[in-house]
Amino acid sequence: MDISIDEMRQKIYYAINKLEDTGNIYEILRTMDIPKTTNSNGIFVNLRCLASDQIRDLCAIIESIKCPQIPEQSLPTIDIDPVKRSQPSQKKYKKPRLTKVQREILSIDLKSF
Repeated sequence: MDISIDEMRQKIYYAINKLEDTGNIYEILRTMDIPKTTNSNGIFVNLRCLASDQIRDLCAIIESIKCPQIPEQSLPTIDIDPVKRSQPSQKKYKKPRLTKVQREILSIDLKSF
C-alpha cells in the first residue's frame, strides 16, 4: 500500500523525533542536495519545501536507520532502596501579640464601607 506524501512527511518527522542519536541523520541531511538551514544547533529542514522525490528518498533513508538494541544481559542491575520520608514536624505557633491599633484594624467590619 502506497502512502501519501503528507503521510511520509509525518513519518519522517515522528521518526526523527524518536531517535535518541541523530548524528547519522545529521550527516545524511548535510550531504543531501535539499533546501536546509544549518547553524550551531543543527540542521532545519522544512519538509513542506521538499519535492515529492526528495520526500520519498528521505523517508527511505529514515526507514533504513536502525537504532542499536542493547541486550538486557549487558545492562547493569541497580539496587534502589525505597525513599524514606520523614514525618512532618508538628509546629506549635504562638498566639501573636497585637497592638491596640492592629486589634482595631482587625475588628473593622468591611461590609459597612
